[in-house]
Amino acid sequence: MKTKQRRVSYVKMPVSEQTSLALDVLAAVDKADETKSSLGRSGTSARGQPPKGMMCNYLMNLFTTFPDFSKDKRKEAAHKSVLKAYQRLRTYGVQVWLFTESDRWAQNAESHDVLVVRRIDKNAHGTPLLGSMFKQVINATEAHDFQCKQLGKETPELVFDAYANGDIVFDEGLVDTLETVRMLWRERTREAGRNLMVIGKRTNVNFFADDTVDSFDGVRSMAAKGGKLFQNDAEDYFIYSRGARNWSVMPHFVVGRRAYDNWLVDNAYHDENLDLIDASKTVLALHLTTADGNNAGHSTTNADKEYNTKAFNPMTKKSVGPHEWDDGRTDHAHFFTKRKAGSIEIFKRKNTAGARQVPQPADH
Repeated sequence: MKTKQRRVSYVKMPVSEQTSLALDVLAAVDKADETKSSLGRSGTSARGQPPKGMMCNYLMNLFTTFPDFSKDKRKEAAHKSVLKAYQRLRTYGVQVWLFTESDRWAQNAESHDVLVVRRIDKNAHGTPLLGSMFKQVINATEAHDFQCKQLGKETPELVFDAYANGDIVFDEGLVDTLETVRMLWRERTREAGRNLMVIGKRTNVNFFADDTVDSFDGVRSMAAKGGKLFQNDAEDYFIYSRGARNWSVMPHFVVGRRAYDNWLVDNAYHDENLDLIDASKTVLALHLTTADGNNAGHSTTNADKEYNTKAFNPMTKKSVGPHEWDDGRTDHAHFFTKRKAGSIEIFKRKNTAGARQVPQPADH
């Protein structure tokens, strides 16, 4: 399916309205959290300050996390580049978030218009839990969306929520692709209750402390000079349509460790009510490789290296197993994207899609 590329305008609210809404949002979230003791106060700092700059009309929430400042100067520079990249995406309607307990990273993030969450639920080894981050972002933005509607502000009809690893920077192909997907699938998600997941391969590039990635052109230039497309079983970002997953009953996965990425993709592949899209050819996800290499999640120095392979699955009441992630590669996606002459095209992958079809523009 071929569609004309279009750019949607996203308007940031006046600061006074942002602050007023944020205070109301946090009050609503805090009230809800009185009965959800496992959740933190979404979007707050350690001192309970409201998040600044939440948007009413947005395309997606994109969040990540990384640890406190490292002695590895390459890693520190990479994380700073990620914050700059998130700031660029914000101008295209991407609401960006950082989960951190570090005052220094919180200050860095806020200086780049990145929303900061200071409460991070972790496993016993101190590794962040994925589901908790999804729930906090969704809770905060749903409460904020409600307040926006009360003020007569435009809110998104179909919104995406996404996690990406803390060393991934995107080009604007992320926005182009999701705008096309939203345009084609809007009716299907609304009328038929279909869910969506968008994934893709990453491109690895060696990144050093004096390297800079200050623009979308810079992302593409760095990829062109030394980037290498990585394998199809190493997914670094996970984009869901709102409501596609109930994170309260998903396995208790942590980020940065092996197997959870393949489990999530496998789970989507076998879901008859979900359309899985491989965006590898239209989304440049540049992995800023530093001293820990391209397989950091498999490192034997991680005490919880195998945590996700034994994670508890509330849906089955037992630990996950290899049979639950063996269909978890990007090639298992039901659809894939391509770019041609300034447009995004979406195609059915015949060997995986079954009876699924790309929605027709006439449906809208």
